[in-house]
Amino acid sequence: MPFPSSTPFRKKANWLIALAVEALAPLLRAYARIRTGPASHPRQWRKALIVGDNHIGDLLYRSASLQPLKAGLPDCEFHYLAAPGSSAILEGNPAIASILPWLRADSPLDLTPEHFAALRAMRFDALLCTNCIKYWPELLLALRLRVPNRAAYVYKGFSGWATVPIPIRYPQPFAVYFRDYVAALTSQAPVWPPRPVIHTNERDEAEADALWTSLGLDRHPAVTACFMTSRQPTGIWPPAKFGETLRALRRKRDAHILLCGAASDEPILGAINKEYALEANIVAGALGIRALCCFLRRCSAVLTADSGPRHIANAAGVPVIFVRNVWSNAIETGAYLDTETDLCPLPNPATPDLLASIDPARAAEILATLLSPSPP
Repeated sequence: MPFPSSTPFRKKANWLIALAVEALAPLLRAYARIRTGPASHPRQWRKALIVGDNHIGDLLYRSASLQPLKAGLPDCEFHYLAAPGSSAILEGNPAIASILPWLRADSPLDLTPEHFAALRAMRFDALLCTNCIKYWPELLLALRLRVPNRAAYVYKGFSGWATVPIPIRYPQPFAVYFRDYVAALTSQAPVWPPRPVIHTNERDEAEADALWTSLGLDRHPAVTACFMTSRQPTGIWPPAKFGETLRALRRKRDAHILLCGAASDEPILGAINKEYALEANIVAGALGIRALCCFLRRCSAVLTADSGPRHIANAAGVPVIFVRNVWSNAIETGAYLDTETDLCPLPNPATPDLLASIDPARAAEILATLLSPSPP
């Protein structure tokens, strides 16, 4: 196994640590085999646990490749370790035998003793470590659970703990990383679309329909939904810029605006609505994740920060215009579908004035081209 390249590391110190860890690969491999027993071929696996980042966008990045994963290993039963707030995304997915909403934080190691014991009792044949940035905690979880087969990336070291090393093409969009992961694991060609998948049901459709009807949205020829908040504290387009964009849009087209977000976003959405005279409906915390997907299918376009709703809108198949975080990698978090447009300029690394260079008038023009023209 070649030693890790310095390219993916932001800090030289982390690269040096990875080199040191990789030098110990023979010892790590011996320790893992003693603790977990011998590995087997993926075709022999019967029960596997999928572990990865657990935010809404992260699960949706992976959702596009879950069915190809099951098709590639049809005799294996897949279980998904997730967090309570985002696990609803996976409900109804036929590729997943069960969803375990037990993660309390970003780390897969943050489990209650009871949940750890329950995982141990399930006696998994394999653990799929799908985090492509910081994957060693997932490998460590697999060792603690005594899982004999561990599929993981090794480009940042720890090849001694991975029984199925997954190659990576760096950099790629995050959704493509997992598609390549599944293709490598199952010996398939990575040709399926990376569009997220949400399996909605009649109850979700009814919930969305009830809200759409109550707001009288059928009478509007074009409806644009806007999500202007993000859990990320820095590197994001401020809400005022979204307000400017929507005001400019309304001057160009007969576009009805929905200001959307969590229930806690209602004050800021109300303030933007009033300041920019948008005459918008405010939809804050009114729908669950799957019902929101059904609701967005009826919209003409979605304007959003790079947050969970961006990927829900992608699953809905609606055109998306978004502003990625300027401190993120332009390729990894940029557009990964031909139905979305990234407003953020591409040069990396980011500069302090990058956000200021995004013109609300241009954003409004892009939105206007997606909407039906106003009647004469």
